[in-house]
Amino acid sequence: MAEPGRAKTDSYPSTNPVTITYNQSTGYGFNPPSSQVAYNGTQQFITSRACWVWTWVNGTPTNVFQGQTGYYVVCNAGTNSFTPNVPSITITTLATNPNSPQPPPPIDESVKGSISVGSMGEHHKQE
Repeated sequence: MAEPGRAKTDSYPSTNPVTITYNQSTGYGFNPPSSQVAYNGTQQFITSRACWVWTWVNGTPTNVFQGQTGYYVVCNAGTNSFTPNVPSITITTLATNPNSPQPPPPIDESVKGSISVGSMGEHHKQE
């Protein structure tokens, strides 16, 4: 008789750290530029300087994190944690100096990042 296997795990981690870099000549960047996080997991933005991280879905400004308004989240120097509240999407991100106006489209490919958010069922899976 076959033994029951472990519960299937997903490829979306519950915590996703992304470092926001800054260079005076090139501006802000994301390391890694593309990443994944589970729905209702924790998206961390780690930065050495304050910035705003703007968010889009399919080219449309979208509030994608719990409590987010104005299509950006405020990041202070250090680790900033946010919870995605929209499942099964890809978020495009762009960082600016605090109090900057929303960047107009198209988003500059060299400074944007993307975060894939898992489906609603993934958050509850156990290893």
